[in-house]
Amino acid sequence: MKYASPITFCLSLFIALSPEAQELESDEAAINRVDAEMVTALNTRDVGRWLSHFVDDAEMWPPCAPRIVGKDEIRHEIELYLASPTFVVAHHIEKVVVAKSADLAYVTYTYEMGDPVTEAGKDVTLYRRDNDGAWKVAIDMWNTDAPPCG
Repeated sequence: MKYASPITFCLSLFIALSPEAQELESDEAAINRVDAEMVTALNTRDVGRWLSHFVDDAEMWPPCAPRIVGKDEIRHEIELYLASPTFVVAHHIEKVVVAKSADLAYVTYTYEMGDPVTEAGKDVTLYRRDNDGAWKVAIDMWNTDAPPCG
């Protein structure tokens, strides 16, 4: 059995325990919590709580449609989704990447919507750290796994 040298072990431990590594891990955990809270808010149809996780000038880039800019337009769009009695959404996060500057991050995930599922796809969400230190959605872009719009 081959063992790591004491120097390699110490360097690995130092990197894992460094404040920077712990902060990035903490940011990733915070973003995961925000995403989970947003999914819960949507599934309970709490638009206000869901929108509280967006910056004021947020954008949504839905498939086969123009950009949606600002919380008022985003509210209108999500209310159209929530009008369906079968609306439900699930996210399956694949990756959370926090910039070294710790003011931007992106998340990639797959999703399903509907009960039964009527849409499945993938998403990239850009998060920006707000003035109060909270992670908020700046841009949400997704597309369905269905055939291209036409």
